Amino acid sequence: MRCSNAERGQRRMRNRSVGARVIGATVAPSPENLLQLVVPASTADSDKSSVLQQSLLIGLVAGLVLGFALALLRANWYLVRGALAR
Repeated sequence: MRCSNAERGQRRMRNRSVGARVIGATVAPSPENLLQLVVPASTADSDKSSVLQQSLLIGLVAGLVLGFALALLRANWYLVRGALAR
């Protein structure tokens, strides 16, 4: 498949044109995107109370589990002490 000089020249021009467009788009931003407006937040509610409620719930559950474990340990101390003595 042979190409004439004219076809080669057209391909070179097309490649240069595409390359110039790519470089132009990456180096210099388009004028439409130079200004970006910042939109303020619609609501700025604090999540302090919900975090506090979650922390209290976690603390309550942890306290119940620990209390239950200590109550079982105290009720069965003689079994635990016997198992540790062996």
